[in-house]
Amino acid sequence: MPDVEDFTAFVHSQQKRLSEKNHHFLHNHGAYSHWIWNPDDATLTFRESGRPTLRIDVTLVGTTVEDSWEWSWGNPNVSEQLRMGMDQVRKFGLEHGYEKLSTPFLTCDADTGQEMTAVAAHILSAQGSYRFSTGESCCYLIYRSVREIHETAPAPQDVVCPSEVATGEALAPLPIFKNCHDSK
Repeated sequence: MPDVEDFTAFVHSQQKRLSEKNHHFLHNHGAYSHWIWNPDDATLTFRESGRPTLRIDVTLVGTTVEDSWEWSWGNPNVSEQLRMGMDQVRKFGLEHGYEKLSTPFLTCDADTGQEMTAVAAHILSAQGSYRFSTGESCCYLIYRSVREIHETAPAPQDVVCPSEVATGEALAPLPIFKNCHDSK
């Protein structure tokens, strides 16, 4: 059994790295006031009038509902495309004896989603992360690839949410977000 302090130190170092990636992303692209989530094609799109659209291929790391975290790799309702690479996170947990990475459901607190997202971002070499509330739950995403799209015609609007839905800050790095359950 691995040392809990070692896992905690590992998680904290990955949170710091992910925060740096998110700050770098925000510095390079700025904040956007609207986002479009399309789980069918595993994309998150940021839109702002007069600016290039950012289309981001994402992986769903997991979700929180009340005090429960569920890994996307363990959720049969999540498509293979949307959970792309997440089996590697589970495998990493099994190989290193990190039960939190290989158990489909965890009891969670306000930090669990951010912590597990940071670890997944490390294992999958993600470029950044995003978290949003659906009202009853929170979804945690990592970026696989980011494209700037220079388009004049509006893209199809699957789900358009003003930034207030995402705790008041569209495209803020994860560590800045409030507790998901406080954002209702």
